[in-house]
Amino acid sequence: MNERIEAIKQLMVQDQYNEACKRLIVLFEKNFRDPEVSFLLGKCFFNTGDISNAIRFYRKAVELRPWKREFLLALGRAYEVFGENIKAIEVYRKVLELSPEYLLAGERLMALIRASSRGSKVSLNNMTLN
Repeated sequence: MNERIEAIKQLMVQDQYNEACKRLIVLFEKNFRDPEVSFLLGKCFFNTGDISNAIRFYRKAVELRPWKREFLLALGRAYEVFGENIKAIEVYRKVLELSPEYLLAGERLMALIRASSRGSKVSLNNMTLN
């Protein structure tokens, strides 16, 4: 399985997210309890613009590994792009509870809080999750 995952990651590095998604779906159907497969599926969907499915698979990854800040951060970013800023704030706070030094989560949290206090939306157009 590790070789398959590495091959899929290579496709993602080459921006071949549609092909990576197809392969990951096959792996997910065989082992839906693998958090890395769920996370990578979320990443593929995020990068192809299918944010609702990205959220679905990021949530699955977080359900399986709630302490993984990388999974939580990705979920927060997806919520933010989808316009679910309250949920994004909650997730970023969880990231900071786990890792107070994690600057990106703190920056996104502060940006959302500032934007919500001004009554404006935060735009993350053209963001690619790396």
